[in-house]
Amino acid sequence: MRIETLGMRRQVVLSSVVSVAILAAVGVSAAFSMTALSRVATAALDVHLPAQEAFAALRLSMASIDGAAGKLLNSRLSEAALRRQLLDRFRQDLARLDDASARLEHTLTSPALRAVWGELVPVRDAWRSSAEASSVTRSSGTS
Repeated sequence: MRIETLGMRRQVVLSSVVSVAILAAVGVSAAFSMTALSRVATAALDVHLPAQEAFAALRLSMASIDGAAGKLLNSRLSEAALRRQLLDRFRQDLARLDDASARLEHTLTSPALRAVWGELVPVRDAWRSSAEASSVTRSSGTS
């Protein structure tokens, strides 16, 4: 059957039905695509978000430790109560650093990330030892 042999009304109805069918097919295809994309995104977030959060906590702890250590090393800071408060914060941040390191190590799933983490651990440990030694030594002399 050729479309030219149909009346004008039937041509309009037929083209409307075909258009709706095409739109429905596109809609169903988009819904399936969005569902699959949502599953993939959720899976990726489940894997990578905990590692990102743990890494952010690690960086925040290190920055806070550096800040407290810098203040403790300030020779003009002589108030014993403030130095004790800074030292307490320093120790709490060291505990947060350990917690964040453990969480980060637990969330690393790829061999490449584990290898990089293996290289960073000795550097982190040396940094921590240096920060502890300089801050505790300086603070114990004036507290």
